[in-house]
Amino acid sequence: MRKQLDERSHREHRSRSELVREALRWYLSLPVVKPSAAEARALQRGRAEMAQGEYVTLDELNTTLDHPRRPKRRTTARAARP
Repeated sequence: MRKQLDERSHREHRSRSELVREALRWYLSLPVVKPSAAEARALQRGRAEMAQGEYVTLDELNTTLDHPRRPKRRTTARAARP
């Protein structure tokens, strides 16, 4: 993360501390939202599933999404055989 911060500060001609202060100001300005009862239950279920190892990594998800389960259909008509 420090490398990204250094690259950004160099690109924007700003100091690291200036970028960090701005990021903190932005983060602290976000409203704190209390989840609804249904959202809290869903979060609790999700955390329990993760603790049991029931999750997929982002790489696994991307791999699954990149490889459709059925082959793509041909869009052009085949030539009739004699």
